[in-house]
Amino acid sequence: MRERWGREGLGVGVVCAALMMVAQGCATTPTTVPVLRGPTALVIAHRGGSLEAPENTLASMRHGLRAGADWLELDVHLTADGEVVVIHDDNVDRTTDGTGRVEDLTWSELERLNAGRPRWDGGAAARLGAEGTAPRDFGARFASARIPKLAEVLDLAGARVMIELKHTKKGEALVRGVLDVIAKSHAEDRVGIASFDVELLDIAHRLAPKLPLIGLVGGADQLPVMAQRPLAVLAVNQALVAAARDHLGSGVALWTWTIYSADRAKALDLDGVDGLITDAPAKVLEALRGIRPLPES
Repeated sequence: MRERWGREGLGVGVVCAALMMVAQGCATTPTTVPVLRGPTALVIAHRGGSLEAPENTLASMRHGLRAGADWLELDVHLTADGEVVVIHDDNVDRTTDGTGRVEDLTWSELERLNAGRPRWDGGAAARLGAEGTAPRDFGARFASARIPKLAEVLDLAGARVMIELKHTKKGEALVRGVLDVIAKSHAEDRVGIASFDVELLDIAHRLAPKLPLIGLVGGADQLPVMAQRPLAVLAVNQALVAAARDHLGSGVALWTWTIYSADRAKALDLDGVDGLITDAPAKVLEALRGIRPLPES
């Protein structure tokens, strides 16, 4: 049986050293920590729920909240002028009506792009088909959707946010930018820092040692290295769930990605997985808890 768990064993509540101020890149220490495990699997809305609203937009984040997701997941990059923006790819070609690399574009250039009709790559489409669903085309329904800043998402009331740091040559600048936004948004008690890149996790832990780390692993060979980090959550693809259990430290939660179907969500919940990162949060929450999303306001 699962038990509610709040990472008390990781020493949360100790104040971050005074010398490591936000100006140097350190977020302040949370006084409470987001729930990372529950009596049923937590539901993490992947990119806000990209099968139900256009990925990594405010529309998808609001959708994830209305659906009742326990967490929102998003990806971040730095613009040419240093803004932390929410977008998965290192370029805007797939998810917007523009072209170019995020790091080469300014915020003023990015904010003009339409992000309401993202496309799916072939690999994701194949995975969707294997679980009996298909990519979603939103047409003109979200014509006003834009790429948001991280600060805009953190401003959403009640949002617990899993912030995935994408690999970049400007890794420390990205980490410092994210921590600065977290501090200015007073969101330290409702975020987790995630990455596949152990170096970025190491930097984040050095600068903000009390923020929860979420280690992302896509291959079995990466498990031993990631497990050496002071993780709050180990998040793996579905094929690695069994192997990941051999690498879980004391009190570390096990999450898995990416879930598209209600049947798969139920099976993983019964298997004792602590968190389900899903593109269909409304569907999964209805299947697991009988929750229907609130209507759009």
